[in-house]
Amino acid sequence: MAINFKVKEIKARQKNSAEPKTVFYASSKQVGRVGLYELADDIAGRCTLHVADITAVLEAMSDAVTHFVSLGYGVALGRLGSFYSTLRSKSTDAEKDFSVNNIKKVNLVFVPSVKIKEAMKAISFNQIVKEKPKADKPTVPGGGSDGLSD
Repeated sequence: MAINFKVKEIKARQKNSAEPKTVFYASSKQVGRVGLYELADDIAGRCTLHVADITAVLEAMSDAVTHFVSLGYGVALGRLGSFYSTLRSKSTDAEKDFSVNNIKKVNLVFVPSVKIKEAMKAISFNQIVKEKPKADKPTVPGGGSDGLSD
């Protein structure tokens, strides 16, 4: 297993410096995207269920996770991991001033299982290097040969 990455450059502000410093970091690059049908087809090859059955279960699981998370439950999916919600809100100086109107967004967090976290530790990395275009050698007028040999 390998994850492709590119090295990207950014200008980062330093705490005690007016000038931003150029720094480099890794940015992962997907090789593609696996859709629901492709995932179901792969799962079908690993068990005795048919693609249609697996697709139906995955669609129903999406609905069930949405339902339970919207009721305030965390949802544990065994060896896959778990989902839970967090909130983003505006702060107030006093608790009495806080209302539901201060809540701005609900985020859904996925926490992978220990098994998946362990598998991620074994992943290797493949750097994608952008090739620089080759510059043609400049020609000097009248400085070449006529192509005839002596």
